[in-house]
Amino acid sequence: MSDWIAKLSNLRVDRTRSTPAPHKPLLLLAVIKLIEERFIYERNIYLSPELAYQFLALWEVVASRGRQIGRVELPFYYLQSDGVWELQAKPGYDDVLGSIRPRSVPGLLKVVAHAKVDADLWKLITDKADDCKAALISSNYFTNNEIIKLRSLFGLHVGDDPSVCVFENVISVARDIRFRLSIVPLYRYTCSLCGIRILSPSGHTLVEAAHIHPHSKSRDDSIGNGFALCRNHHWAFDAGLWAVDDDYRAVISATSFSEQGPPAVGLINYHSSKLMLDWITDELRPRLDNFVWHRANVFQG
Repeated sequence: MSDWIAKLSNLRVDRTRSTPAPHKPLLLLAVIKLIEERFIYERNIYLSPELAYQFLALWEVVASRGRQIGRVELPFYYLQSDGVWELQAKPGYDDVLGSIRPRSVPGLLKVVAHAKVDADLWKLITDKADDCKAALISSNYFTNNEIIKLRSLFGLHVGDDPSVCVFENVISVARDIRFRLSIVPLYRYTCSLCGIRILSPSGHTLVEAAHIHPHSKSRDDSIGNGFALCRNHHWAFDAGLWAVDDDYRAVISATSFSEQGPPAVGLINYHSSKLMLDWITDELRPRLDNFVWHRANVFQG
């Protein structure tokens, strides 16, 4: 198993550009995270929308390189060349599995059922996940600033090297990603006000992680200071057009705005509606003191 630490540090990646392609290590980091959270609990890895969402969130670490948005189907297919896993074909597609080219997630899923992780690597991840993450992050796939973001995001020691400058904007990127990955999956990619859930096979979603008491004022990125909202209702909440009372019911400031559109989707119709929190345990629900602050300082009602 110790050989796998060295293998994780030397994945076959495209090095024709100024920086190595980060697709494979980022996907493996997403997989390790989901294994730690027990979302993945066996060696069979499915190219699910939830895995794709994790990959896209981590891709923001390298967004400043100017590369196109990461395509999760590429590393999912090509990690087989490193022995990380073996792709399992759907019935009737065994003969074409080795000749396909991944052009989209739906296209790949027509042929591939799932990937099966190498047994020794699976044991290493389940026994020593931090060692695996450190090997992937600290190798030469990433720049110094990207390494700082990733180590901060995964709760690893950032380092005391004085030659590495830790800027607030570097850490803030990691903080924003960590907050989003804590909130949106917890709420099942569902807006807690209107209940809309859109999650594409490639990991794109309409739902965002909303701070109740803005981080710029509270310095609070805990789960209790956030909840999941669609983009429309996130904007309206930040604008103070609606708030949440002590019974987790929506309070709409009907006199603060005008709206037109299908009656069923109007914001005013959600007045007194209870937030959708049935599956959220008490300790992970939004803290009421944060909603009190929002009503006193943001709400226009």
